[in-house]
Amino acid sequence: MVTRRQFLAASGAGILTSSFAASAASSKGFNKPLGLQLFAVRTELGQDFDGTLRRVANAGFREIEFAGYHDKPAEEIRRVTDSLNLHCISGHHGGASLEMRPDEILEFAAKLGLQYIVCSTPKSLNPESRKLSWNEYMHSFTLDDWKANAELFNQFGEKAKKFNIQFAYHNYCTEFRQQEGLVPYDELMKLTDKNLVKIELDCGWAEAASVSSLTLLQKYKHRVVSLHLKDLQTKPDSVKPEATPNVPLGQGIMDWPAILHKAAMLKIDHYFLEQEPPYVEPIFDSLAASTKYLSNVAL
Repeated sequence: MVTRRQFLAASGAGILTSSFAASAASSKGFNKPLGLQLFAVRTELGQDFDGTLRRVANAGFREIEFAGYHDKPAEEIRRVTDSLNLHCISGHHGGASLEMRPDEILEFAAKLGLQYIVCSTPKSLNPESRKLSWNEYMHSFTLDDWKANAELFNQFGEKAKKFNIQFAYHNYCTEFRQQEGLVPYDELMKLTDKNLVKIELDCGWAEAASVSSLTLLQKYKHRVVSLHLKDLQTKPDSVKPEATPNVPLGQGIMDWPAILHKAAMLKIDHYFLEQEPPYVEPIFDSLAASTKYLSNVAL
């Protein structure tokens, strides 16, 4: 199966860091430590792991979320991130991996000092699904698949608790498409323990499914622990919403002041910028535009 994980200029870093310092001093703007989902720079990490993390830190990011570890030992990663004052907050893993090697994942996460393990891609009960592309895979899920994932998430969440790590689920857009009169995402939340399974809300994918992030934040206000900040260039196509290009924050259709204000009211602590291909400009330029927007956003 072809998976999603397969599929700033550094010279401006001082200005961006200063902007964040000014923003943090103001109660009217975004004032949380900004994080980056490292999937956005996965190619660069594969070419120069240490140097890319240095660019991430120089761009003003203080928290990071992993989407794979590039065959690096936890101790080596921690050495680099500690030297750059980057805080390792969470890591993404697919549901199949969570089922097959939970202890290995949790032991590695504990060495990194992660607070969260997040499921980025649920598992499928259909053995033929591995032959599908990632989009086909995500659209192949039945209610039985979601029920099986709910059971897996409860079990993994219980294991994670023993490592003092919180488990969470990251949404795509297919979870919000009704099946047999039910919304799979709501069913997943109903079938999982609210203390063992939290929510990482991807605002962009929710919008791609024509679901308001504000609605989800209110509905699941006691379960959301982090946000993925992802903007969409245009209103998504109803047939292929996932094909909508990502753009820097503030250049798309999302109402970030309203979303961030609501998140602040709910005391959500972790915010990760995420962009996925196709990119409309070089990724570090795009990240710089997003951080600049956040440094000036009025909430």
